Amino acid sequence: MKTVKKILLWLFAVVGFITALLVTLGILAAYWGYEADYAHLPDRMILSFDVGEGLSGNENHDPLARLFGKSDISLRQAIETIRAAASDPGVQAIVMRVDNVNIGIAKTQELRNAITFFRDSGKKTYAFADTFGFEASGDNAYYLASAFDQVWMQPSGDWGLFGISIEIPFLRGFLDKIGIKPIVKAREEYKNAFSFATNTEFGEAEKQAMQSMADSIHSQRVNDIAENRDIGPDHLATLIDQSPMPAKQALEQHLLDKVGYITDIRAHLKSEYGQKTEFVHIGDYAAFLEPQAQDPIVAVIYADGEIMRGDKDPKDQWRPDGGVYSSDIVRTLFDLSTDKNIKAVVLAINSPGGSYLASDTIWNSVQNLKATGKPVYAVMDNVAASGGYYIAMAADKIYAMPGTLTGSIGVIAGKISLAEAAEKLGIHFDKVQAGNNADLWSPARDFSPEAEKKLDEFLDRSYHDFVQKAANARNMPFDKMRDAARGRVWTGEQALDLGLIDSTGGWEQLEADLRESLKLKDNQEIAFTVYPKPKSAYEELMEKFNSYSSAVEAQMNVLAPISAIFNPSEQQGRIQSRMDWILR
Repeated sequence: MKTVKKILLWLFAVVGFITALLVTLGILAAYWGYEADYAHLPDRMILSFDVGEGLSGNENHDPLARLFGKSDISLRQAIETIRAAASDPGVQAIVMRVDNVNIGIAKTQELRNAITFFRDSGKKTYAFADTFGFEASGDNAYYLASAFDQVWMQPSGDWGLFGISIEIPFLRGFLDKIGIKPIVKAREEYKNAFSFATNTEFGEAEKQAMQSMADSIHSQRVNDIAENRDIGPDHLATLIDQSPMPAKQALEQHLLDKVGYITDIRAHLKSEYGQKTEFVHIGDYAAFLEPQAQDPIVAVIYADGEIMRGDKDPKDQWRPDGGVYSSDIVRTLFDLSTDKNIKAVVLAINSPGGSYLASDTIWNSVQNLKATGKPVYAVMDNVAASGGYYIAMAADKIYAMPGTLTGSIGVIAGKISLAEAAEKLGIHFDKVQAGNNADLWSPARDFSPEAEKKLDEFLDRSYHDFVQKAANARNMPFDKMRDAARGRVWTGEQALDLGLIDSTGGWEQLEADLRESLKLKDNQEIAFTVYPKPKSAYEELMEKFNSYSSAVEAQMNVLAPISAIFNPSEQQGRIQSRMDWILR
């Protein structure tokens, strides 16, 4: 029946049209609302922000973000905005809702530093949470809140700092039962990205590294909170082991300053600063902090997500982390190398790594950019490990936070063998091939001795290259760098001691160093500008709509054989030339 295919096409088209129409109307509504509500700033204001909205990597003030309940402000913008507000006589205070802090330890530390700067100006800061735990750990939320002048919590909430627990489900026993064999090789003993599939428990090296990371981050939080709340670290550690505790007890232990609801803190602030004082979202305030024409331009390139070869595929528009695509980064770096208006380049990295080849491609482009005389800086977010460290190490200086996870200098490769599982299920793989190694990555069989030898040679060569380049970049003997490498992940605090990075001051220290190197005057600011230029809301919509259309087309290609089943007459009289296999 020809009608089957037509009905399916019509159904997908209708769904796509309705989706696009609703999103477009929502964007227009958000855009018009934004223009109407924020034409100017009030004379007296309290900056507000719900950290649960998150901190985006997009530096455009984009109504799309608000439409979907997300923040339209980046970490760097948040820091810059808070610091600017410290000297703005119109800004009276800052209040943040911190009960859903899911931004990671390094971002939390960056925000803490910005809040401390604001407090040092003599202005007050307020943090509110409905709870700091019990239902979930409140460690990061309270860690951020402790940097504020006053910490408020709802009466029914709990103060619950539990510490750090790293728990991994190991699947090897299950995979053995169903006949799936993971074959993974790594350089060196700490490189354990796939240990959950290859092992039944933590290996000795892996457990040692995990415990070291947990201890480092936990001690950072305990010491910082103890200093902020004027509590002895040992006493705070005792309180943590007694948590969770109800609001009244937390108040008695001086862990909280006030107990009340969100309406209570808003009423308190209105009473404290005047009824005419208005609450202004930090993102809306940031939109008014436009750089001046004379401010030097510093390019910011965001490398957020897995590092991959080539260009971004339109189908990847829906990836939550965006992804880091080598060809896109290379083009951007080349364009910046010829732009005389760009005074420096910052790589803002939040990546666990990815392709060794893609990382090396980006590393080489950074080297080429530096050869033109432009300084390049790397600033690490929550994680810049393995390939994330690879692309950072080419920079003139590397900045992180004490809680950043970095290092992991090593390589790993392998495959899954389904040979035993196939035999159990009565599946037989037959093949023809041209070339001795054509089936190197086939899941139908284990590595042959010759293939395993080639894999070892590749890993040894790649690992030596990584370590040597890291040693050269950090002016360190090869053997010393190898001791710090071995695939081990370090916190920023540990990495600084090892010489893998230059500072644990993050964006704040980077900006201070930039001001000094660019010899800026007191009345000059740095015009941080994202490259490639972020797309407008309309362009984002069209790009996502096109990717949706591609997905529909792909679905129709899948559904075409199904349609043929219902209409076999369509296939009669046609010469079919089909071959159903995987060409490797």
